[in-house]
Amino acid sequence: MIRRITRLLIICFVGLLFVSQAHSQEEKYITLYLYNFTKHIEWPDEYQGGDFVIDVLGHTSVYEKLNVMLKSKSREGQTFIVNHPAQVEEIDPNCNILFVGHWKSNLLESALKRVGEHGTLIVTEKGGMLDKGSDINLVIRNQKIMYELKKSSLQARGLSFSMDLTSLAQRVVD
Repeated sequence: MIRRITRLLIICFVGLLFVSQAHSQEEKYITLYLYNFTKHIEWPDEYQGGDFVIDVLGHTSVYEKLNVMLKSKSREGQTFIVNHPAQVEEIDPNCNILFVGHWKSNLLESALKRVGEHGTLIVTEKGGMLDKGSDINLVIRNQKIMYELKKSSLQARGLSFSMDLTSLAQRVVD
């Protein structure tokens, strides 16, 4: 009986360790994607001065990793600032990128109203978000994090993008 319980506890511990490592890897890739999007997208002139602001709504661990990663980096002379608004009203309406974590996807509509229709790249991580206003949506396919993008949405926001961005996307919607 004690052996069974011990085996069960070991199996549970190994399972939790595996899930924790997989979750940490997911956050790492989301962070890398967000950073790499800054290299393949051009913002309107009014967004190219001052700081380059990334707001992370939800997903505290992505905020923390992004903050550490970008601490000593800049984008074409703009210092990266990473914010973690607790609610929609705290989102910087002029942020360059708004990342809406999976568990905050229900706030996308009000977040879109907060940032307006121009200049902010909207990135999400839940299926169906391109249809709800996201520009780029991170998806998991075959146990890999990939992204899909909506060209017309990017263009409507005044964002221009490289061909690399579209060629590397898992799915491109016009």
